[in-house]
Amino acid sequence: MELLLAIKQGVLFSPMHGWKDRLSEQDMLDVLGYIRSLAPFNPIT
Repeated sequence: MELLLAIKQGVLFSPMHGWKDRLSEQDMLDVLGYIRSLAPFNPIT
């Protein structure tokens, strides 16, 4: 959820700008899926 928010709104004081006015909701979900495929979440148990 935090990654999607960063894609939508950008990250303050960084070169990451928000994309909510340029990408559709589905496009942003696709970007999120791509990011997750590159770095899958594997919690330490």
